[in-house]
Amino acid sequence: MNKRYVPMGIKNYIGILCLACCIAISAAGLAACNEGKSGSSSSAAPATTTAATTSSATTTITSATTTTEKPEPTTTTTSSPSATTTTTEEPTLTTTTTVTTTTSKKPTSTTTTSSVTTTTSSATTTTTTAAEKKDPVYSEPIDPYANQLKYFPEKYHGAINAIVDGVNSFNTEIYLPPNTIRTDEVTHLYEMMRLFTPYANAAPSAFRYSYDSEGYAKVISFDSYTITKSEYERQEKVTKEKIAEIVAYANKTYPYSQFEKALYFQRVLSDSCRYADGAENDQSAYGCLIDGEAVCSGYSKAFYLLCCQAGIDATMVVGDTAEGPHMWVMAKLDGKWGYIDPTWNDHDLSPKGFSYTSYNYFGLTERDFAKDHTSCLPLGMTVPNAGSVEACYHARTGCYITSAKEVSKIFRHAVYTAAEKGEDIVTVRFSDAKLYKEQKQLLEDSSYSMIYSMLRGAKSEVNSAVVPTSFTLISLANDPDLCVFTFRIKYN
Repeated sequence: MNKRYVPMGIKNYIGILCLACCIAISAAGLAACNEGKSGSSSSAAPATTTAATTSSATTTITSATTTTEKPEPTTTTTSSPSATTTTTEEPTLTTTTTVTTTTSKKPTSTTTTSSVTTTTSSATTTTTTAAEKKDPVYSEPIDPYANQLKYFPEKYHGAINAIVDGVNSFNTEIYLPPNTIRTDEVTHLYEMMRLFTPYANAAPSAFRYSYDSEGYAKVISFDSYTITKSEYERQEKVTKEKIAEIVAYANKTYPYSQFEKALYFQRVLSDSCRYADGAENDQSAYGCLIDGEAVCSGYSKAFYLLCCQAGIDATMVVGDTAEGPHMWVMAKLDGKWGYIDPTWNDHDLSPKGFSYTSYNYFGLTERDFAKDHTSCLPLGMTVPNAGSVEACYHARTGCYITSAKEVSKIFRHAVYTAAEKGEDIVTVRFSDAKLYKEQKQLLEDSSYSMIYSMLRGAKSEVNSAVVPTSFTLISLANDPDLCVFTFRIKYN
């Protein structure tokens, strides 16, 4: 049988070819294996990212309904709503003690404490700081008389000048320009006289006037003045000196912002004056700044004069609240007009042993301020437009909440900022009543767990003196209108 032989050269060639094929196949298999490993690794990364995104996206907000009555009218002199306080401790979350204090000038407040655990993101702030404003903001003092006068029609300037000059000269008879003040405007003119003599108060509450056949007032008469002319001049002098001292400190300490200066003025009034209806000089800046006792007109005149000395455009405004006649101020701070009630910003919770400046009525818009203040603009007085929320204290300090997703961030900012400064009052404001009620109910339903979590964070990250197990919730009677949430931090 014939055998077929393959030459050795061909055998070697076939062997080499087979070996090359095996190597190629092995390499392909290894590459496929490595590719499979690489593919599983890259698909895992998106899964991790997705999981991280899911776990960090946390939003908690529910709805609620609360009703708080406005303070009952108790006096015809200006004042603010009364206050109630309640305190609870973290472990039980069930203890609630209520103490109510009613005065003629304070809103009602409540305090509460509870415990919770939540995580929050970092906060943002719109506060104007020295770092943002490199150049100091200094303005020449403004003549308070001329500045107030500019808000009245020119046709009344002669009559206003006549009565103010007459009072400053202690005249018992003041002659008015003819055909200027109608008989139904005489009372308004008399009130303007009080407005235009802010340093000291000398004019009596009673006056007489005569009028011509056309119905225009001719002469206003007083029997006597309440203080002597020398005392009047002394009070004016020492008040001006005190104002210059306060403003000099404000210019040195807060050189970059009119807003910060005005906040300081409010703190000075809150710290040095108490609401005292019937005090000897209660309706003058002297009573507020020197005696430390005043009603709304004294607070407002002092605040207005401080603004003018600091070169801040401002005006005093008279009007009404549910409690009776009242006075407040409008001021233009860093280009934005806002309403300021220096009397109602001063809260004295004496049963609980502390007082504080709330800023609830600091830089408000016309819409928000008109919820419990009604302006009365006599003799054709006009006031600037206050339509921007940017003037509001809470907006300027990063404590103004416009949506549910901002709640934890802004609460955290408010708590940490207070703890960093060692301040005990924390306050945030909501942009509308619906949002306020929803978030307030959420806090109540959770036993204020978010606040307790933030207090713990503030203790570990900002100020070790913070007590994380207890706080005091301060609820004012007009909070639902103001949409403000306030509480007091405790420190060791």
